[in-house]
Amino acid sequence: MEGSATKDGIPAKLTQFESPGQLLLKNDWMRFSTKIPAVVREVCVEPETAVSAYDGVESRFLTVTANGKKQASIRRQPENPDARAVRIYPLLLFLRPFGPPFNRIRKERLRLVDGVHLINGRKCLLVDDGEKRLWLDPDRGYVAVAAESYRPDGKTTFRAEMEYVRHPQLSWVPTSFQVDVFDLSKQEPLRINLSHRASHVQIDVGPRLQQRDFTLVFDSGTDVFDQRDRMHYKIEPGGGKGASKPY
Repeated sequence: MEGSATKDGIPAKLTQFESPGQLLLKNDWMRFSTKIPAVVREVCVEPETAVSAYDGVESRFLTVTANGKKQASIRRQPENPDARAVRIYPLLLFLRPFGPPFNRIRKERLRLVDGVHLINGRKCLLVDDGEKRLWLDPDRGYVAVAAESYRPDGKTTFRAEMEYVRHPQLSWVPTSFQVDVFDLSKQEPLRINLSHRASHVQIDVGPRLQQRDFTLVFDSGTDVFDQRDRMHYKIEPGGGKGASKPY
């Protein structure tokens, strides 16, 4: 973002990019790879590769810039750093709605909202858990076709809409989705600050995933920040740690 956008959060011009992504899930193990915007001096530059992983032992995150610079972190939390990422909210809502550590819906607080609720011409049930609103389609196995997150003051933080196709094992699966994140620095009407779109979602059921598929190994030359003891070091050739120092 440039100029006034750094104050109000609204880009002066449309900036977008496309990239493939991959999400692996097994129980609470999760690995996610994609590309994210890289910002240098408040200007969006070429996207960088981002990989987050949790294999039941360590929670790790890695970014690789377009020029090959590698920065990584080891997190304190025993979960994937992207376990609550807005950009993949529809996928985790479908695949892990209640299971920890994802907990996309607070099941114990769900309540049904009275009235007729239409989403793209379909009559849906509306449920609310005090933080999220979900529109469920009873004609397609009660899949969530739309969702909103809101703050205690009532402001909507993001809205997601999902499309589905039939699946031989899972009945219905998401085939595309869009998540709009709103600028909360302004009053109504809501303005979109950032939009995440998945144009083609493919879900594979029952792959033979093992722990090593979720383990993120840092290559030589990677700068590592270990948040557990607030130490910084560089990975040496051969995989060893360089000298550690506080940060």
